[in-house]
Amino acid sequence: MGCKRILVSDDFYPTLKRTNVELVTEAIAEIREGSVVTNDRVERPVDALIHGTGFRATEPLIGCRVVGKGGAEIHGAWQKRMNAYLGVTVSGFPNFFMLLGPNTGLGHNSVVLMIESQVRYTMNCLKLMQRIRQRILEVRPEIQQSFVQEIYGRMSGTVWQSGGCHSWYQDQRTGEITTLWPGSVVSYLRRTRSVSPSDYELKS
Repeated sequence: MGCKRILVSDDFYPTLKRTNVELVTEAIAEIREGSVVTNDRVERPVDALIHGTGFRATEPLIGCRVVGKGGAEIHGAWQKRMNAYLGVTVSGFPNFFMLLGPNTGLGHNSVVLMIESQVRYTMNCLKLMQRIRQRILEVRPEIQQSFVQEIYGRMSGTVWQSGGCHSWYQDQRTGEITTLWPGSVVSYLRRTRSVSPSDYELKS
């Protein structure tokens, strides 16, 4: 339990037993002007069609081109594994800050709390730069690497990583959990409460 998102309520289940409701799990083969045809060649009339496309949680910044030092592109840097320090900054990409970056999603609480914490952390980074009059801030590669190793070590014993089920939390290429934070929201708030200048290279 918990390796996939848990439903808050099952109040919708009786709807599926109504005489005017049909639950169809067959894939759609064709959409016509007033109907939908499934792979079993059954045609069903429709009044409205809602296209729920889903999302690609393990591929953030899809459609965006973020270029760092030496012309490096963020998707190239993440070719083997998507990662970032505290899910906010990425080595090789100075002055680049993310919200809801790698390993900052939640499977147990409101992600708004994470976003608010990341905004505060980013603002503290900017205030640090302003205070010491530096124009460039970049996380040190060894700091980011140490953080990533810690996260994957903590994730290995969780239901998400070792629960045996496949979910959108997982990178489908590697099976690794690249989306979720392995601890409590409170632990993340503590980690991002202040900025340690030693974690970063600061330049004018």
